[in-house]
Amino acid sequence: MGSLTRKFRKAGNTLDGFDTDLDRAIGVAYAGTPASTLCHYTNLRGLVGILKSKSIWAVDCACQKDSSELRHADGVVAAVGARFANDLQQTERERACFRHLTTKWAANALPDLDADLFITCFCGTSQNQELWERFATPRGYSIELKLIEKEKLVVPGLGLTWAPVTYDLEVAEQRLAEAFAGILTTWRQRASRLPVAEAEHLARRAIWLASCYAATFTKAPNHRDEQEWRLASVPNKRGFVRAVEEPMRHVVVPLRPKGRHPVLQTLHVGTEAPKGAERHIRHLARHLGYSDFPIVRSCSI
Repeated sequence: MGSLTRKFRKAGNTLDGFDTDLDRAIGVAYAGTPASTLCHYTNLRGLVGILKSKSIWAVDCACQKDSSELRHADGVVAAVGARFANDLQQTERERACFRHLTTKWAANALPDLDADLFITCFCGTSQNQELWERFATPRGYSIELKLIEKEKLVVPGLGLTWAPVTYDLEVAEQRLAEAFAGILTTWRQRASRLPVAEAEHLARRAIWLASCYAATFTKAPNHRDEQEWRLASVPNKRGFVRAVEEPMRHVVVPLRPKGRHPVLQTLHVGTEAPKGAERHIRHLARHLGYSDFPIVRSCSI
């Protein structure tokens, strides 16, 4: 929502944090409490980049390797959107927002959000066979990151939502309905004090964004073995960090705020990684100022 907000502010309008409140209403519906550690599967190039930058990239949802998986929640969006569009307890203006959503979504307009939603993927275990084969290969790596409750990822200018992926369409419907209800509550509490056209535009964008969360955090049952968590990043204020590299667009998400190093619990090395990989990685990590952490060969591939 960041680009829209900046546009309205440049025009002299004060939205008074409305975009942030809408983002928060969506995040509440989807956020979960991750385990004490989460793992990110990657190759050697990705590992070196993460160690050097002390950050991880969240990639534009339209650039995901398997964009077809983002269509699994289409039926959920259509069903929940229609339910709200036909709810006579809402005003005509509110129902029109949901009709707008269902029309755009049916037109396969997902790339319209490519400037707003960025995602990166994690898992609760370092020994997930499905993810080793799909993302890391036996020559790759699984980075086990220690998450500290008091150090939840908070980056100025980014709205961040940790959430588990659901493989159950009924759960997906419940989440999206909760997000829509939160957006409506925020709209009713704030919209009367804001410029009508701009506020409605942001509300429609929030409804669209919530639907993209449904797509992001919902996958088909045959992927259940991945046990996936995702981090969704939504630029919502001026000053967020964005790097652009063709053909990939991404935002840079520091793994710890205020310049602190990421806390690496363990690095798991694929069984077919080059001989001596552990020694070279240890040398690089020490050179970059990391404290020692275990580096072990995976035994499950």
